[in-house]
Amino acid sequence: MRGMPARMQKVWKMSDQVKDFLVVDHPESEQRQIREAVQQAEEQKRNDYYIYGLNSWYHINKGQIMGQGKNGPLMDNRNKPLEKQPDDAGAREWKLFLE
Repeated sequence: MRGMPARMQKVWKMSDQVKDFLVVDHPESEQRQIREAVQQAEEQKRNDYYIYGLNSWYHINKGQIMGQGKNGPLMDNRNKPLEKQPDDAGAREWKLFLE
């Protein structure tokens, strides 16, 4: 059995410009948490993940912000709620969520 094609194994890291855009409207303490969540995902070699906290969320795919929301469930790219949701969606700190 052959392995996955090299293009499918690539881990896409978020550029500094996208990270700066991701955190721009957040206080410094939240910016640190959001950056740490991105770093965790990249260390785990994840290309598709969510960052959530304070009744808000961001969907990240291949280093790009694919979606965001407030006061509601995490949604996929087709605007459908994810089947699995975090137990603490209103967490008081930003966290990484993997489907």
